[in-house]
Amino acid sequence: MRPLIEDVLDVLREILTVYSASGSGCSVSDVRLEAVRKVATRELAGHRFKNRDSAERSIHDACTRRLKLSAPAFDARVNRWLSGDPVELHSLLRSVGGYAKNRSAVESLRSERVREHSVVSREVTQAPPYPAEFIASDVIDAAYPERRETILQRLLRDTATARELKLRHHNHCQICGLAVPLWDGLTYAEAHHIRPLGHPHNGPDSPNNMLILCPNHHAQCDLGAIRLDLASLRQLPDHIIDIEHIRYHNTTIAK
Repeated sequence: MRPLIEDVLDVLREILTVYSASGSGCSVSDVRLEAVRKVATRELAGHRFKNRDSAERSIHDACTRRLKLSAPAFDARVNRWLSGDPVELHSLLRSVGGYAKNRSAVESLRSERVREHSVVSREVTQAPPYPAEFIASDVIDAAYPERRETILQRLLRDTATARELKLRHHNHCQICGLAVPLWDGLTYAEAHHIRPLGHPHNGPDSPNNMLILCPNHHAQCDLGAIRLDLASLRQLPDHIIDIEHIRYHNTTIAK
């Protein structure tokens, strides 16, 4: 029988992968659920389980009920680990059977950080050549002090959902209809979150909060240079835009 700790470690590895790709804009509970699904799918393919429901239930229970934890309690430990404090999670894993055999795997996960490290020169830079208010509304980590080593958390927006929407719209901008031509018949578009991800907007990373736009209209929306009119957007029957996100853009983002 597969040791309990191996299921938990697999979920934690997937959480790292999912969280690194989606950034801090996703809730830990959503990341956990996606990680459980990924591990369950892999174990199902290996014929460990008879069906998807039993696979997902067993993997979920490994991280909660079998650890004598509620889902929120597990998420709280994971959240502290992702924020750089692995002590509680490591202590929990040490109490799980099979820890000795998997100690090296636990130790490697213990020190993981979901952050992007960037070392730059220490030269002093000039002030930006444009007013601060021109900074896009969803760029939350821009700063112009002297350069130094920094740790940044960035939201990676080209998610599977965004890529799928681009395909469904054939890269045509939902405002002007343009699909930017590239080469060999390829085209280009960008996914825009109407209510931006991250603090202070905290918009969802979901299709009803996303538009497929050409780069020009994407920049204008980010900078609040234009208002949005739901009725005039090019829409698909299976891509419904939430009017509340449109209102948020028009009242909070648009200048």
